[in-house]
Amino acid sequence: KSISYKVAGAPANPFILAAQIHSQKVSQTKKDSQSVSILETSSSSGNVENKTSENDPQPDKVQNLPPPDTVEFEFMSSTTPGSESNESHEAQEVESDTLENETEETEENQDDKNMTWFQCAGLLQYLKSQLRNVEGIIDEVETADNANQEYFLNKVIETVGQVEETASELLRISSQVLEKVEKENMTLDDSNQKAFPTMPSLDPGLRSKHLTDSQKTYLIQIGPNQPNLQVYPSNSSIAKEGHKQSRFNPSWFKEYPHLEYSLSKDAAFCFVCSLFGSGPGMEKAENVWSTEGVCTWHKFKSCGKAKRGKLATHFSSACHKSAMFAYANFVKTCGHVDVLLSKTKRHALIQEEEDLVRNRKVVEILLDITKTLGRQGIAFRGHGDDKEGNFHQIVMLMARYCPDLKFWFSTTRMRPYRVTYLSPQSQNEFIELIGRQVQKRVTKEIKEAGMYSVMADTTPDVSHKDRLAVACRYVDANGQPRERLMSLTEAKDKTGEGGADEIIEALNKHEMNLNELCFQSYDYTASMSGRFNG
Repeated sequence: KSISYKVAGAPANPFILAAQIHSQKVSQTKKDSQSVSILETSSSSGNVENKTSENDPQPDKVQNLPPPDTVEFEFMSSTTPGSESNESHEAQEVESDTLENETEETEENQDDKNMTWFQCAGLLQYLKSQLRNVEGIIDEVETADNANQEYFLNKVIETVGQVEETASELLRISSQVLEKVEKENMTLDDSNQKAFPTMPSLDPGLRSKHLTDSQKTYLIQIGPNQPNLQVYPSNSSIAKEGHKQSRFNPSWFKEYPHLEYSLSKDAAFCFVCSLFGSGPGMEKAENVWSTEGVCTWHKFKSCGKAKRGKLATHFSSACHKSAMFAYANFVKTCGHVDVLLSKTKRHALIQEEEDLVRNRKVVEILLDITKTLGRQGIAFRGHGDDKEGNFHQIVMLMARYCPDLKFWFSTTRMRPYRVTYLSPQSQNEFIELIGRQVQKRVTKEIKEAGMYSVMADTTPDVSHKDRLAVACRYVDANGQPRERLMSLTEAKDKTGEGGADEIIEALNKHEMNLNELCFQSYDYTASMSGRFNG
């Protein structure tokens, strides 16, 4: 029987007061932490304030709150009838979205630390495959007998949104990888300066002919000297002869990656030949590309097939190939990655990274389908063939309209063991992973509430085994009561003591504080409510 009572100044909804108390405690805690940080940096006056705070062991008690009349007035003025639940529900959604974003950002930052430029290349390759889907949309519109404008525009918006998302992620990760590489290069410069005081010059015109292995390793890590100038110096003697090409052209760097330019000599060098200009196969090597430099700019490019330029002649010569062979052996023996020289292996790594990006997209789609079926309470599969189950059929339906899923199933034979993640074991694993995340969030909310109650009961399942269901009831930060199922285990001991042990074990499994357990609710069985053994 309910008894109506009224206390002067009491709020209509006590949970609203609990929410205000919680928010004021959080703000008071922040102020205390800020004051502590200021006091630590201050001098004698700060010590006096610290002693004062020590004398008050609980500065965030309810006496810091405004009087009840003020609380009621604020509540009545800020809300209207029927809007309390909507506002608290919206606040809860905002808070849940914030928690999800913080978790995702933490995981992304952890993954970005291990990113390399090969993974950026794989993501760029995936972006290229997304752009191919645009061609399919255009071909579909051009060949359709009766084009549907609404379908076309929706498809364009969806595809462009996916491309924009991938491009933004690629831009973000590439910037972080570039920043990481620049920091590593700065660290490398400092370590090399400590390792040997005589640093090799990056300018090939000032570089010594006799280099140690450490100096060669340093130069290989830095790469060829390719300065990007707005205007390169002009060779007056070539200009007097009337030739158009009288200065160095920076576009040659892209065509010949091992080409170097010396600012001191205004001449071009070969990076590989300057480091490995002596050895087997280099007897007929030209010293101009390794020590002296070449500055006849008007003869660098070929004039037809009959008259080849100096660049094409040198970089296809036998001496340059011998230097490249020595360069490759040095890189392998020094422990560097040989993918910089092997185009086949580089292509394989980029393709592998593209597959990883595509596989992540597929797993995200499968997890979304799992969450949808679980939220709606729909069975994943039946007792017959697994292919006739709801999970398998929904995945096949989405594969008709999702290019990533379609590509995933069309390339099944190319993957080892023909993995598709549609087996019952994979479905159970998806359910278990999502269940763990839900339990973590519920446990976090209960810990933030500060107090909770427990409800427990047993019921037999289809296998005639008693299952112990343990649920917790608490009030969240928005003042809304929540009731969540924490565990469902087999009840092995039906006595009062055994049931209590199983409930405590379930709470300890989720690291719940038993001192915050305020209320308990059970049925009227003798084992739980009995006088002697309950």
